[in-house]
Amino acid sequence: MNLLNDAWIPVIRRGTPKRVLIRPYEITEGIDVDPFCSIDAKRPDFKSSYLQFLIGIIQTVMTPQDEVEWVRLFCKPPSKEQLFHSMQKDQRYFDLIGDEISFMQEPNLNAGRKPIANLLIESPGENTLEQNTDHFVKRDRVKGMCEACTAASLYTLNANAPAGGAGIRTSLRGGGPLTVAIIPDGYNAAYDTLWHLVWLNVLISKDLERTNCTLSLQDSAAKFPWAGDIRISK
Repeated sequence: MNLLNDAWIPVIRRGTPKRVLIRPYEITEGIDVDPFCSIDAKRPDFKSSYLQFLIGIIQTVMTPQDEVEWVRLFCKPPSKEQLFHSMQKDQRYFDLIGDEISFMQEPNLNAGRKPIANLLIESPGENTLEQNTDHFVKRDRVKGMCEACTAASLYTLNANAPAGGAGIRTSLRGGGPLTVAIIPDGYNAAYDTLWHLVWLNVLISKDLERTNCTLSLQDSAAKFPWAGDIRISK
């Protein structure tokens, strides 16, 4: 499974409220006729993570250079084909199980096998299981996951994992980070789509650099941390 080339993001269209899975580059498909209007995840944490993923990949592959370009793409979204071509140069970093690089995974960690349920952010930690104190969130609730849910779990855990000794490392964004997203106001239906929700949260180049993002870095691990050796804070 490749997270850029395979359909795994659950969404619904405005006029056809039936849940479908799309590829990231299909976010603007049919936007002038029956646009995708929202993410339809079964878990609230997954819903937030799908949105963060879409914002992140769009920010990475097509950062607008200035306000003029940002406004142009807000008013006239890119086609599915344009998004596809923008994403293809980075598709090798988004294999769920890759030969060399696997999405959000570190191949060289010295750790044993663990149940797949451990990818769910609320799963009891090692100490809780050893002390037999998993009173509220029980062990062994989940025995398996489909590829799409596995990918969503991986992203959710890596982006939002809290600190606190649950047998996992603190997330890339720190312990239990707060996420704030700008949303369309809903007054103009033409701009109340999933694309516009994502694009409202994409920064132009100079604003992105103000977040301590060094755009001149060429190393793939600077954009995709799992493409390089894991960095551990000590």
